[in-house]
Amino acid sequence: MENKPVDVTFTTLKGGKIDLKELRGTPVLVAFWASDCDTCMKEMADLASLHEHYSQTGFQVVGVAMDYDVPSRVVEVAEGKHLPFPVAYDLQGRYAQAFGGVRWVPDSFLLGPEGDIVHHWQGLPELPVLRSKIEQLLKKV
Repeated sequence: MENKPVDVTFTTLKGGKIDLKELRGTPVLVAFWASDCDTCMKEMADLASLHEHYSQTGFQVVGVAMDYDVPSRVVEVAEGKHLPFPVAYDLQGRYAQAFGGVRWVPDSFLLGPEGDIVHHWQGLPELPVLRSKIEQLLKKV
């Protein structure tokens, strides 16, 4: 995938809009997941922890449920796990396409302050590595 800013506007489960262009200037983690993925469910706790720890710095987490997921289960997970970060449902697969055609989950993208992908994880990211990369990016803003 070409290293250029990712421009997409997510619609969250609560009807809000998150335009990645408007989040430039701070790191953002976009994490694709599905409710029937055990590894993804483990990752949700890590993402919640990251959000809680770094949200005061401007760092953002956006969870994106895949288009093949069941909408009611996506809502059930988001509400049942009290996810503190916004969650979008990729109804038509456009969000996955904007990130190079995500097909398998978990699949996470760390965006730098310029909106470009600075790191990509397929599978569960190693939390210490992810924290280190976030902290490096926060030093640049």
